[in-house]
Amino acid sequence: MSAPVFGLVCFSAMLFLFVQPLLGVAAALLGPALASTLLGLMRWKLASWRLESDSKTNFAVAALLLLAFEGALGVWVRPYSWTSVSILFMSLNLVSALVGLASSSADVLGAAVGFVEWLVFDVFL
Repeated sequence: MSAPVFGLVCFSAMLFLFVQPLLGVAAALLGPALASTLLGLMRWKLASWRLESDSKTNFAVAALLLLAFEGALGVWVRPYSWTSVSILFMSLNLVSALVGLASSSADVLGAAVGFVEWLVFDVFL
């Protein structure tokens, strides 16, 4: 997985330098986040839906890259705007709400896992 991600980062550097800087930042942060999420889903399925440390690491890296992208957008697009700051912190509140929802209700988590499995493995692959 490292060679495609390295190619994407090189491509995003070219976008940053020659096309538009914000497009390069988006490609550099969101592309590896998507790749890390898909790798985490594949490892999670191979482990018979047991969430092991390598899958957790992939999901954590994807979440950190997504938060870094949101922070870059908040600083880059409107540097001193209440809207960008509130969107950044609203998404952080959403992460804690999703963790609480997943830990309190096994039915909701099972339905979400079934939907993600159907979406990724049946529709996209």
